[in-house]
Amino acid sequence: MWSRFVTCVFVLGLVALGFGHSPAWAAEPAAKAPTGASYEQQLAKAVDYLGTKGQAADGSFSAQAGPAVTALVVLGLLRNDRSVDDPMVARGLKYMAG
Repeated sequence: MWSRFVTCVFVLGLVALGFGHSPAWAAEPAAKAPTGASYEQQLAKAVDYLGTKGQAADGSFSAQAGPAVTALVVLGLLRNDRSVDDPMVARGLKYMAG
């Protein structure tokens, strides 16, 4: 279960950080961000997993690691059409606020 959680956090983190966008100093052109039905299915599956098994009652996604993991997940959710009114996002923000 832990490895699935870490994988979901990693995927959402890549999405949140703009996967496929290379820095200005990169010599090669950036690869295009993944798109299409398969990408949407994977994203929906990751979000569903995080919502059902990844988030603790206190709103954290990894309390033992501190708020950074929760911040990364919340950022990924916000960048993928979730709003601050979404229950998962709201609990994560409340956890980070203390």
